[in-house]
Amino acid sequence: MDRRTYRSQKFGSRARSQIGDAQVSAAGLAAGVRFDYDKMLRTPNTRIAHRLVQLSQQRNQPRATAALCDAIFAAYFSAGRDIGSPDVLLEIAALHGLDTDDVRAELLSARIGAPLARYGPKDGSGIHAVPVIVIDGHLISGAQPPAVFGNALHAAAQRIRFAGLPA
Repeated sequence: MDRRTYRSQKFGSRARSQIGDAQVSAAGLAAGVRFDYDKMLRTPNTRIAHRLVQLSQQRNQPRATAALCDAIFAAYFSAGRDIGSPDVLLEIAALHGLDTDDVRAELLSARIGAPLARYGPKDGSGIHAVPVIVIDGHLISGAQPPAVFGNALHAAAQRIRFAGLPA
């Protein structure tokens, strides 16, 4: 989808979208990350990008997965590439040592939505904002204050203790 249209609809106006972009850009620069919103022409569906990350995680090489994530983020946020495109993701996958034939088969398969399907509209939650974090089976969607995550982790630890499992 066209990024300007999407962001204007999401935030009520282009001006409000640009204010948010400026805040993210400033925070990014402070952390050494460059956001180039002028290059971002589309807001892609990132489902297959997430699937690519899952494929990398299955290799159980955390550093390689972190490098892949960095490359996906840089492709979109700094270079404006369409990370919803299988071709773009295959190029990134190849640069990070993943077998492109295997990746292509997975990215184009019907199984792609399976890991996220249980959080779809049928249970009333859906995924409507990012980031999405699942803690102990509970979905936390969108930017949240640290206390939300702290409370969720505390509740999960309590459930484990009450179940008689080691925390």
